[in-house]
Amino acid sequence: MTCLSLVWLVHSHTGSFLTAGQVSAAFAVAEALAAPQLARLTDRFGQSRILPPALLAHALTVAALVCLVTASPRNALPALGGALVGAGIPQLGAMSATRWAALLRPNRAAELRVGPGDLSGVNCGSSYFCRKS
Repeated sequence: MTCLSLVWLVHSHTGSFLTAGQVSAAFAVAEALAAPQLARLTDRFGQSRILPPALLAHALTVAALVCLVTASPRNALPALGGALVGAGIPQLGAMSATRWAALLRPNRAAELRVGPGDLSGVNCGSSYFCRKS
């Protein structure tokens, strides 16, 4: 969704889909290069130590991109801003994987409240839709 919103933002200020595509492509390439490193940091140091600086960096780079697009939409600076936004976007998949890994540690399994009894409503609902008339 971020790529699509970048296309709309840049196109609305430049009128050019070429420039919008360049910014979106710079975002995608930078995210593809930076995402594994950010995910590795999240796995190593935990979500609570990585997410606040990542969110701050992302907010600052998005603000910088908006300023670059509105101030100088016809040069290469918006593409650089798109790359910075892509490199700084928090990786929600890695964050949720870290959260689940912490929840599913062997010593915490008893604390989880999901069990066969908790899924009985799902079974009843699915059996309603799967029954033959």
